[in-house]
Amino acid sequence: MASPDGFPWTTVARHYSSKTGAWNASAHLGIDSRVMKPSALVVGNDIYFQVSLNEVVILRYHIETNCLSAIHPPRTHVNIGDFGLLSMGDGLLGLAGIMGSRICMWSMKVNPEGIAGWVRRRDIEIVTGIPSIPCSKARVIASEDGMGIIFVVTYVGLFMVDLKSGRKRKVDDDGNYFSISPFMSFYTPGQAN
Repeated sequence: MASPDGFPWTTVARHYSSKTGAWNASAHLGIDSRVMKPSALVVGNDIYFQVSLNEVVILRYHIETNCLSAIHPPRTHVNIGDFGLLSMGDGLLGLAGIMGSRICMWSMKVNPEGIAGWVRRRDIEIVTGIPSIPCSKARVIASEDGMGIIFVVTYVGLFMVDLKSGRKRKVDDDGNYFSISPFMSFYTPGQAN
């Protein structure tokens, strides 16, 4: 595939090391991709992004080897792209997406032969706790990885779902959400900023 000016499309990654004070050499993947969600997920020595090709894939950048690769999400989420990336706590990449009336939790596993694949870990029913929701209209738009929380947008509003307890809470009214970037900050009383 080539760009309008005749050059081949490519996806490029570089990282800056504060230890060396320099940028590393570029890592290239011979595909044209566009970042779907502005957030990245760091799991071990890998950084993951959701990108769009002809379908939605997960772009993996391995810091130590300076290598880019593409990972396909589980088949049920390939054409949708409405999933959030998470760290599963055991050093594995995880994913949460809507399927029917449930949030499905997936984990990347490597079998003894070294072949990676997705394993469905757990489901959370979303119809209970999110009123008047036709599930075809629900999308996972963000995750707050350190806290085990995802954000689901529906036509009735934006909901926060705690993945450990399964509790759901409405945090905003209906809106045209593409992505949100949750973050946490800490304040220690008596300490100057």
